Amino acid sequence: MRGVFVTGTLSMKNARKQSDWDILLVLAKGRIWIGRLFVGIILHVLGKRRHDEKVEKRFCLNHYITENGLILEEHSTYCAYFTTFSFPVVGGAIHKRFLQLNEQWVRSCYPNYRKDELTEADIFKVSESPSSAQKASEFFLEITRLAPFIDKVAKKMMIHKIRKNPKTHLEHADIRCNDTALIFLPNPHRIKVARIAKEKLTKLAE
Repeated sequence: MRGVFVTGTLSMKNARKQSDWDILLVLAKGRIWIGRLFVGIILHVLGKRRHDEKVEKRFCLNHYITENGLILEEHSTYCAYFTTFSFPVVGGAIHKRFLQLNEQWVRSCYPNYRKDELTEADIFKVSESPSSAQKASEFFLEITRLAPFIDKVAKKMMIHKIRKNPKTHLEHADIRCNDTALIFLPNPHRIKVARIAKEKLTKLAE
């Protein structure tokens, strides 16, 4: 784990009591599959992973990137909004790098945006580096060669499961899975936002 960035309604300070917690997870280079596996298992055991109808105060694990894939693939107005309103709870330094690398295309959507003007929430203690326990665990998995083996197996299983999932094939689904980004959005919120905006513009034009 290299970074945990809060996004969505929570980062925009308009979350409701029944809302889930949207987060963007940054994982180590070449270890996105094993990272997703371990994060999912840990949060599921803790009862904090969103699934089925269990939503309130649970983490929505729908967006992972690696430390060498910090530039977002989609350069839309909604993604620019998503990026600029994100803030870190783990990985303050990598979050600044994330903003820096995406600044150019974000400014094409919001010309007045400057990353230095963004203030992080002071109530959170931003962790700059992995804990000793995490470093020890990663060292063990790498030195024993378990990490690449588990990552390879997890990749095969997850891709198979993603392809079989009916939600993957919905008309507007945004499903991306590669070694630098995993995105699982069967019903992307930006589609709803764009539809509402279009309806409002249509009414204004009438």
